[in-house]
Amino acid sequence: MAVITGGAGGNGRAIARAFHDAGYRVALVDVDKASLDAARRDAFRDRSECTTVAADVSIPADCERAANQIVDAHGRIDALVNGAGLYRLNRIDDADFRATYGLLMSVNVEGVLNMTLAARAGLERSQGAIVNIASIESTLAGSASIGYTVSKTAVAGLTRALAADLAPRGIRVNAVAPGIVDTPMVAHLAEDERAGRRAKARIALKRFASPDEIANVVLFLASPAASYMTGSVVVADGGYLLS
Repeated sequence: MAVITGGAGGNGRAIARAFHDAGYRVALVDVDKASLDAARRDAFRDRSECTTVAADVSIPADCERAANQIVDAHGRIDALVNGAGLYRLNRIDDADFRATYGLLMSVNVEGVLNMTLAARAGLERSQGAIVNIASIESTLAGSASIGYTVSKTAVAGLTRALAADLAPRGIRVNAVAPGIVDTPMVAHLAEDERAGRRAKARIALKRFASPDEIANVVLFLASPAASYMTGSVVVADGGYLLS
């Protein structure tokens, strides 16, 4: 059983399909039930192949309820993908700076910890794996995105700390740090042709990633093929950091 938070998003749907195609049963967790139902229809022809659970990862009780529901139904969790995340512009002089910063930290960082704590018993039972979604902004600072940059830097650090703490339980913890992925989160780059060209010019491969390309890295880190990897943050950015 693979549990994917943020499962209603573009990356979440691609990750769900990748795990399903690899033979996993899949559970999608997201805050909005209607979006989850749409994601299930989009990703799976047979709805019985996918479990959906509406939960807010920033709320520990929601995470406990979601994990318990999945374990009660399926007996175990083989992989947890902490993909739930928000991006918001966050300038230090903004009137709502603190509120936006707090929101980004509560979902992007606390959400990872909350879901990991909730799922750890099910993961220990299967000697499973956790894959967190970080960002190349854990390495560099994005413009006008203080909360996002800090939160994704924290996800990278949390990945390493959890890997050290959970290794005795037989649970591996790694992260993927994507560059720019062609999802609704970066729709502004598609709308602003000049900004899109500038962004692609900085990438060695001269294009954005598809969600499927990131999903393949996530699947690898969760699979037995990565059995000797824990505490790693794997960059998948098309060469963005080369420039």
